[in-house]
Amino acid sequence: MSPSKLMNRFPWAKSPLISNGPMLGAASAQLATEVTKAGGFGFLLLTADLSPDSAHIKTLSSDLEEARTLLGAEQPADGPLRVGTSFVTGHRSIGHFAETALPILAKHRPAAVWLFAPDGDVKPHRSIIATLKGLDVPPVVFVQVGNVAAAREAVLDGADVLVTQGVDADGHQFRQGAGIVSFVPEALPMGEALLVPWLWALRES
Repeated sequence: MSPSKLMNRFPWAKSPLISNGPMLGAASAQLATEVTKAGGFGFLLLTADLSPDSAHIKTLSSDLEEARTLLGAEQPADGPLRVGTSFVTGHRSIGHFAETALPILAKHRPAAVWLFAPDGDVKPHRSIIATLKGLDVPPVVFVQVGNVAAAREAVLDGADVLVTQGVDADGHQFRQGAGIVSFVPEALPMGEALLVPWLWALRES
């Protein structure tokens, strides 16, 4: 997906695209909708535990409902919900994704899904992304990476957007990460060649 096509998927957003991170203790439906209303793209609180009846699954559903209410008239009735959701895919419950998370996403139709920290042995992203793209209203898939090897893997898995965060920005690395000085020069040409837009994650001060 080229940067121009990405912006076409988010017609309310201004370029360059600015998003909030789906961080614990910070992200919420209120924050996400305010970011969207300001011309950015808001992400809800991350979801980690996908076990049936988990508190995280219940929060995912309620946050999506709250976001629709908060967006009000700025949310078209027939379009995708103008916020995104996020999943930590290294959690042991990731095998429940199709059972617990997917029906919620199909119901609420968030415009984007952010994936982060896949289990290195399970490698769940390819199947998750394929499932997401099979929805009636498929979301734009963001995948967070911390080095060029992870970026290549994400593109092969079908990511639409790469969220890149170096170790010098508290990179939350699930694998060995790179600093921005080495990461950017090596990563940018690959993104340009593959027409995959990048979202650079910065540390809050």
